[in-house]
Formats: sequence, structure tokens, C-alpha cells
Amino acid sequence: MLFKDLRTLFLKILLSLAILLFMIPPDLRAEAGGMPDKVTLQLAWKHQFQFAGYYAALAKGYYREEGLEVTIRECRRGVFARESLLSGQAQYGVAGSELILHRAEGDPFVVLAPIFQHSPSILVTRKDSGIETPHDLIGKRVMILPGKKDADILAVLKNENIGMNSIKRLDQSFDLNDLIDGRTDAFSAYLTNEPWYLESIGITPGIIKPLSYGVDFYGDCLFTTDREVEKHPERVNRFLKASLRGWEYAMAHHEEMIDIILARYGVKKERVHLRFEADAIQKCMLPDLVRIGHMNPGRWRHIADTYVELGMLEPDYSMKGFLYDPDPAAGYRWMKWAFYILVVVSLLIGLIAALLFIFNKKLKKEISERKQAEEALKESEARFRALFENVPAAIQGYSPDGTICYWNRASEDLYGYTREEAVGNNIIDLIVPPELHEHVLNTIRRAVETGIAAPSEELMVMRNDGSPVSVLTSYVVLKKNRKVPEFYCMDVDLTQRKQLQNRLEQARKAEAISCLAGGIAHQFNNVLSGITGNVDLLEMIYPGEENLLRHTGRMKKAALRMADLTSQLVAYAKGGKYQPDTISVHDFVSRTLPLIKHAVDPAVKVEVDLPVDSGSIKADKAQMQMVLMALLSNASEAMEGRDNGQIRITGKSGMLTSADAEGFPGLKPGNYMKLSVGDNGKGMDEMTRKRIFEPFFTTRFLGRGLGMAAVYGIIKNHEGWIFIESEPDKGTTVKIYLPAVENIVKKHVVPKPAPVKGSGTILIIEDDKMVMDVNRALLTKLGYDVLEAKTGQEAVDMAGTFEGNIDMALLDIVLPDMDGKAIYPLLMDARPDLKVIVCSEYSIDGPTSEILDAGAEDFIQKPFERADLMEKLKKISD
Repeated sequence: MLFKDLRTLFLKILLSLAILLFMIPPDLRAEAGGMPDKVTLQLAWKHQFQFAGYYAALAKGYYREEGLEVTIRECRRGVFARESLLSGQAQYGVAGSELILHRAEGDPFVVLAPIFQHSPSILVTRKDSGIETPHDLIGKRVMILPGKKDADILAVLKNENIGMNSIKRLDQSFDLNDLIDGRTDAFSAYLTNEPWYLESIGITPGIIKPLSYGVDFYGDCLFTTDREVEKHPERVNRFLKASLRGWEYAMAHHEEMIDIILARYGVKKERVHLRFEADAIQKCMLPDLVRIGHMNPGRWRHIADTYVELGMLEPDYSMKGFLYDPDPAAGYRWMKWAFYILVVVSLLIGLIAALLFIFNKKLKKEISERKQAEEALKESEARFRALFENVPAAIQGYSPDGTICYWNRASEDLYGYTREEAVGNNIIDLIVPPELHEHVLNTIRRAVETGIAAPSEELMVMRNDGSPVSVLTSYVVLKKNRKVPEFYCMDVDLTQRKQLQNRLEQARKAEAISCLAGGIAHQFNNVLSGITGNVDLLEMIYPGEENLLRHTGRMKKAALRMADLTSQLVAYAKGGKYQPDTISVHDFVSRTLPLIKHAVDPAVKVEVDLPVDSGSIKADKAQMQMVLMALLSNASEAMEGRDNGQIRITGKSGMLTSADAEGFPGLKPGNYMKLSVGDNGKGMDEMTRKRIFEPFFTTRFLGRGLGMAAVYGIIKNHEGWIFIESEPDKGTTVKIYLPAVENIVKKHVVPKPAPVKGSGTILIIEDDKMVMDVNRALLTKLGYDVLEAKTGQEAVDMAGTFEGNIDMALLDIVLPDMDGKAIYPLLMDARPDLKVIVCSEYSIDGPTSEILDAGAEDFIQKPFERADLMEKLKKISD
């Protein structure tokens, strides 16, 4: 009985198998070993590496294994894949994303797989033509494919508001020489091909990529027709499977595929060109990041929506049947495996009993391990959440449409929205200004669709209170084991960094210019010394000539005016503190205002809010007067005749901490006097404010002098800091920080002695011939014998070899071979009793003060008057 039942069961199984085999469609029977199906693949262009995957599928036997005999046909002039499939000459073809336009027009096309994730279509130009952007094409000759075959190029022109009547459209000649020889200005091409040709003949190509202008289409899509899908569903599936397998092999074996292409397809390209093409295709396909042939319906809808926005597709378009769906063919495939499933199920029933015992035994162990894993996962999630919440950078997570899913504590602090206010809202509505809406959404969508995050970028977004904030945004896409990738961005506030960079740039620029100013002052003062010295000589030679003295007086007055400008140059350069003294800021401002009232419009009201004990500073009084006059003059002119013009001077002293000093490069913590001069005038824009400390920059007529550059130099050389706050129509406030001192030291002024003639020998150490001549003549006239040295070494040699007495020396600190600080000790070694007067166009501090500390007798600043020199000589002689 058992045997009979088994025989009956066996017969039933054989009968079922026969029925299954009979019901298998021809496609499956061919796959199982029947006659191969003959099909033709129409390429989009001539044989090249662009179609390497299909060559690989043919050469490696992948088509043959799937029961297919495939003919690969290259494109002929004027014959494209679209026409070949419509006429029935080919069953499969390769084309771009414009297939959706043809589908909308009634062509029965079905996309099987996009091979390139990014279209290689470009417009190529000659770099030397100056055409770099779509807008440069206006009025130019543009050679593109007829109709809508270059749809992504047309989309870029439409997207950039460049009408077809704005360019001279030429039909594609497929001859790159038209671009090389200047018969066209732009040429539709492939990123994988034409740029290499141009570079190979020494022409630098200019490339306009649709991707750079918001048009990111699929490229080289494998497609067929509705009829092929309906009549031969299994054949379509087998052809697609073998083709994708061929592409995987081709992208992993570039050199082997290049050998096949050169040997079998008569390609005239050089091997190095094919390598260039392979590398370019690798970047378009992204096989290491995206599965070859991956097709995203959402991205196709985005492409179609782009066409709608550009007027190339009707809003009510339908994608039904356009994207290949292998599921309809699944009803046939299960029958093929029905017999195998029946056998497997029978075996499984026998094994299940045996496995149940083992399974139950392991189940308890697995449950225990899973609980441990769950605890570890909870602990890991807790650590991640703590890190997410407490990291100092603002981190947010978004859905593909920009809806906020995550919002950490730093985001609350940066943007002013709580987590409850932010989560669930769209990022576009919350912090992104209107001009960045499309850019931000496209960044999120592309990252989610492709799994590739955009590079970091700097954006200007908005806080809750409406104020702008500059942030450095970095993007992250998490796609592992997720159907929909998660998108995160991390924002770092750049506000303080930008402020520090601007201030440091301003300080460096001013420092560089100060070196130039110092050099100019050095030469200028030497010239002035020659002028004033010769004037003094004339007055000494002709003491009773009133007409002469009247003219020399005018000359001296003009020279002094020139010296004032030199003082400003020196103030801006190193050594701006001429005669530093301890002064009370309150007393200084109170006594200076009446002296400079001419610099302020009488209609402008000047208010002073300085306590008597507001503090003291160590500074050059004359230089600080120049600073105050410049600030008041600028503030007065900023009123431009406005009613109720007002200037307010305030000040106080206080400690500046290390944290406060971080915002001011070069400023050290300590006790400072803060002086502010503010006005309610027209203010300045950002460009003017950045340039205000540049020498000779002015918003008024030319020729006004150094202005705020000199102010900057004076404050800097007093070891202080100055910065300006200003906005258009909101006035200007200049804030100055200067080191504060404790007490005011009163100096006892000694009246100048009457000048008298002297005697003795004086060594003049000076490299400028004009200054040397006038000083020699002046000292000779006063009764002194004069020795001359033009270099430091010459002076040292003369001090060591001259047999007579040398009573004094006039030492210039800037000489061609060595500076005064190096010369002084050598003079002292040769003549220990020599009395030295340091002579320089720079101030008494810096190198001059070091020589005075080393033992020099006195200092006189160029240009000097005869009376000042006589006073110094008399003082040293006594």
C-alpha cells in the first residue's frame, strides 16, 4: 500500500513537472537551453569606451549565458536609437533623459536602467574665447543636436533665462573642427570625449556642465519599447541582467576592455584617449557608491518637473509604463521553479523535526545574547545622544523635503529656536533666506538620492530675531542599512572668526604701509634738513638784510608746514611718539577743544562726558591733539549740513581681560583708557569702513593728507588700538584704547639759554651729502672745526686715527653699512670721552632711546633749527 502511494505520488510529480514545462513560455525555454533569441542593440554613437559594458557582456559570454544572440550596432550619421527602435530595426537602445519627452509625445519607450548617474553631456568651448558661463553664449553660435535630443543643454539655457532667440543655434555637424576653426563658438559634446581631443592638440577646453546650473539628469539610459516588454518580458529581463553584469566587469577591468575595443571594433582612438574616457565615465557612473543601473523614480519625477518648469513638458504628464518594472514577469518565473520548490519542501519537512531540537536549545542562548545586545545598543544610543546634544557645533537632521527631524542644543543657541519650535517645520521656512531656498533643497535632495554629501560651504542664514549669521555648513549622509538615507548638517558660527580675520587683515595692511611711510619720512626729513639749514646759514651770513630775512622767514614757514606732513608720516610709521609725557585725558580734551574749534562746523554741537578722574595716559601731546582734531573734523563733515548735528566725546578707564583682548590682534591685557568720539552723521558703508585707515584714502576731494592713516599710526605706536563702528545713516563711533598710567608727572620747564658761539672739533656722521654740507657750513659758521664721515666704518676709523681732539659727534642712526646702535659702542672704544648727540628723523624712542641709555649725551630730531642745535651744543659744553 505504501509502495502504491509512493508510486502514485511519483507519477503525480512527473505529471506536474510535464505540465510546468509545457507552460513555460518560449523565453524561459530559450534560457533553459533552446535556440538563442536574436536581438539588436542600437548605440547612441560610434564604438568607444562609452559602451564598454555591452562589449564586455558580449565578449565574456554573459548574453550567451542568458540565451541571447546580440548584435551591437553603432550610430550612423542622422540615425539615432529612437528612430531605430520605432522602425523595428533594433529592440534595445541607448539615449539620454530626453526619453521622457519622447514618451510624453507618444513614443512607446520604456527605460530599463540609467547607466550613468550623471549625464556626460556638456557644451565645450575654446577657453581662449572667454566663454565660461551660459550667459557668455548670448549672441554666439551654438551647435547642438536637432529637436530635443540635447534636452539637458536646452534646460540649462531655459533655466538661465537665455531664450533660443538670444543665441545662433546651429545643427550639430559632429565635426569638432567646426569649433577648432571658429565656425561655431560652442559645441554640444560628451565630457568623456571632445575635451581630450582639444587638449591633445594644445587647445584648452572651456566646459559648461548642466550639473553646475541645477540640471542633473541621468545619462546613457538603456531602453526598449512597450511591445518588447509585453511580448518578451523574460527576454527583457535577461538582456538587462546580462548588460548590467557586463558593465560591472567593464568598470573593474579598464585595460582589458580597451584591448577588446581596439581589436574588435576598429576604433581609431588612441589608448590614452580611451583611458581618459574610462576615467571620465567612472566619475559619471559612481560604481563605488551607487549600484550600476540604479534607478530612482523620485529622481525621474524631479527631471520631469524640471522639464515642466522649463515649458518642455505638460504639467499633467504621466510616467505610467515609462519605468521598467520586472514584477509582471514574475508570474511566469515561479512555474520554472515549482518543481524544485516541491522537492525542497519535502526535504525541509524531514529536516525541520531534527532541527527543532537544536533550535530550541539555541533559542535560549540567542535570547540571552539578544538582550545583551539590546542593552549595549541602548547604551550606545545614550552616548550618541549625549554627544549630539553637547557638541558645540549646531547639528540638524532633515527629511528629503527639508523637514527638520533633529535639532540639538547648539542649534537652539545659534538660531534662537527651541527644539519644540524647530522639529516638524521646514528648514526653508525657519532659517534659510529666500535667495537660498532652491540651493538648500537641491543640496538635500541630491544627497538623499545619490547618497553623496555635498562639500562644505559657507552660507548666510537667519536667526529667530531676523539677524543674519554666517556659518560653515558641513553635510553628512547616512545610508547604510537604510531604505531612505538620513541627511544631517553641522553648522559652525563664523561671526567672531570673520571679525578677527578682518581686523588682522587691517592690521597687516597698515603695518606694511607703515614701513613705506617710514622710508618716505626718512628721505623727506633729510631734504627738509637741507632747506632749514641753508635758511639758517643765510640769516647768519646776512643778519641785517630785512628783505632777505622776510623771504627766508617765508621759506622757513613753508618748510615747517612740510615738516607737519612729515610728522604725520612718522606718526604712521614706527616711532610715532615724539615726546611722550604723562597727561590727564580730561585736562587734555578740555584744553585742546578751544584750540581746534575751527575744525568743527559751528552748527554742530560738541558734548563732552569725561570725569575729572577718568584717567591718564603716557603720550605725545602734540600727536594726540592731531588725533582729536582729525576725528572731530571727520565727524563734523559727516553731518553734511544736517540739523541737530551732534558729536559726543566720552571716556573711562578700566581693565581689559585676556578674553576682551582676543578681539584685537596685538593688544595685551591690562589697564586701558577708552576714549570714544561718536557722531550722528551719514555713517559709512562696509567698503569705506574697511579702507578708512589706508594712507591717502578719502571720501572727500583729493589731496587732504594722511587723515585716518596717521591717526591709526599714532595710536598703534602708543601701544593702543583703534576701531570704528559705523552704518549708513546711523552715524559713526571711533573707539580708542590706550594704556592707562597711575599718576600725572609735572615737568619743570627750563628756559632755553641764549645761543652763543662755541669752539672745538665736531665729527659729523651723515650719509646724505646735502645734510652733511649744510651741517658743516652751519657748525663752521658757529666757530667749530668739522670732521666728516659718510659711513659707520669711516667714522670709527677716523675716531681711532685722528691725532687731535674730537669734542663731540653728531651721529645719524641710519647709515648704509651699519645703524647707529652698532656704531656707538665702537666710537666709545676708540674715544671713551667722546660726547655724542644722536641725530635722526625718527622719534626719541626705539633705537634712539637705546643709544641714549648706553651713554649718549643728547638727541636732536631732524629737521632741526639753528637755535635748537646751538642749545644742545651749549648744554653739552657746559
